[in-house]
Amino acid sequence: MKPFIMARKNLPFASSVNGAKALCLHFSLIRTAKHHGLAPYKYYVEAFEQIPHCQSVENFEVLLPWNIQLERVGMVVECN
Repeated sequence: MKPFIMARKNLPFASSVNGAKALCLHFSLIRTAKHHGLAPYKYYVEAFEQIPHCQSVENFEVLLPWNIQLERVGMVVECN
């Protein structure tokens, strides 16, 4: 329940509809990464480092939390 409460408390601070959508996308990626056993920060760092090198949709799909290599990103120590 805590992630949903955090989202509910943070969404009013989004200054636009696009900002709220971006925040929801961010929370979604973090929760999905945790669900798949990844450390969210390390997942984001790895994904942002690789995005400039993506040339096709398949390259982007490799970076999704359920496709990325666990040994490169690290495991979650604590899952809330």
